[in-house]
Amino acid sequence: MESAPKTDGGALTPRMLATFRRALDAERQRLLGDVGWSATTARALGQAQAEEGASTGSPGDVASDLAGQELAVTLERAERRQLARVEDALQRLATGGYGLCEACGHPIELARLRALPWAAVCRDCVRSAGGLRAERGGGGASNGGGAKARRSGAVAPPSLA
Repeated sequence: MESAPKTDGGALTPRMLATFRRALDAERQRLLGDVGWSATTARALGQAQAEEGASTGSPGDVASDLAGQELAVTLERAERRQLARVEDALQRLATGGYGLCEACGHPIELARLRALPWAAVCRDCVRSAGGLRAERGGGGASNGGGAKARRSGAVAPPSLA
């Protein structure tokens, strides 16, 4: 039998693992509800847009529905990515790999696990480009500020990495 991963000088106890499992289960349930809401909202806005477009709805209403639909789809994608992270963490709990960095194999800091129970990499690996990419699901370090820049229409500066 594998021993529990050590974090901050101590092993994750069965009680700690149970606490993380409860937190992850609660986050999973919340995300499932959010994904369902986002998907339903996107479909409803798509239908409203189609009806308004077909009945010569005002351009403002059509634009508003399209923007709302795009936001709902974007939120749904983000929620699905987060749900995948949570489900991966639950799988690691089930297989004994919870609390170990997927990039370097060292223990993930207890404070990090408490803040982000779905964390898959340690703080040191997050700081490296490879670890950050693994933590974000492939986003990479070069996208810093990109979402804000895209919303404002500004061009993001090139990465210094």
